[in-house]
This record gives sequence, C-alpha cells and structure tokens, in this order.
Amino acid sequence: MSEDDWSACTDPQLMLLFLRSRRATTDRKLRLFACACCRRIWHRFPDPLNRDPVVEVEDHPDGRFEDEDILTAVRASSSVEPECRGQPAYWVAKALGRGFYKMTAFESATLVACKAMALDDQDYGHRVEVELFWSVSGGSPSRPRSALPQCRSRRPPKRGSSARCSGARSGQ
Repeated sequence: MSEDDWSACTDPQLMLLFLRSRRATTDRKLRLFACACCRRIWHRFPDPLNRDPVVEVEDHPDGRFEDEDILTAVRASSSVEPECRGQPAYWVAKALGRGFYKMTAFESATLVACKAMALDDQDYGHRVEVELFWSVSGGSPSRPRSALPQCRSRRPPKRGSSARCSGARSGQ
C-alpha cells in the first residue's frame, strides 16, 4: 500500500490490517487509536458511564483488565446496558472495554473505528482520521510525525470534515 493508497482509503479495517502486517502497531497504540475514535462520538454516548472506560483506557493504555480503574469503569459502563443497549454508541464503549478481556486490542480497535465512523458519518473527516492514525501509529514513513491529539479532557473533540467509512454498519 502506497501513501496515496493510504490517504484514499476510507476503511479503517484495511488500514489496521496493513499496519498489522507491517508490525507497525502495539496494543498501546491500538487502544489509544480506539480512544481517539471514541472521542469523535463523545456526544453520542447515551450515559456518562459509557465515557469512563475511554478516560481510563487513555490513562492506562498499557493496563490490564484486572487493573482496578479499568475494571471499575468497564463494569460501570456495562451496568447501564439494559437502558442503553438500543443505542449504537453504547456498543462502541463496550467494544473498547472488550479489548482487554474478550478480544485482542487489534480486533477492538477495528470494531471501535468502524462503529464510530458509522455513527459520526457526517462529522468524522477522512483527513482527520488518516492524520490521527498516523500520529498514533508512529508517523508516515514519508512524512514527519504529527503531534498526538489531546484526549485527556472530558470535553468532546473539535469536529472534522465529513467522510464515510466504506462498508461500516451502525448498530451492534
């Protein structure tokens, strides 16, 4: 895949598979990428408890599910499933948490990215997604590394331009 192919790609799964094949990712980078995707749909989480796993994973990207802060946040988010299961954004937070105990960080990041892009279809800019991914993955081989976006605040991020995630579906 050339840089032009990368820049034209709108499928996060293909992008992640490419980086995985080049061994250009770590669990930490994948989790931070997934958190950045969650920040793009911050305003869509149906319950504030769904935001807590994002904050805890950002604070502990190398953590384990057994870490008390992560475990508490994931369990609290899951506690509102009966009320939130009909909201697609709930399942984005659920996929992020499952990256610690039920699926790999790669599978979690792929699922989170596709679901988030499908939810924020009108606001999730392709250029923002490409630049964000390069910053998390260590920078493009042909361009200098851009700065990692600030994701520590509980405020939602600034909006990007509109684009589509080809093949992404909303819902569970």
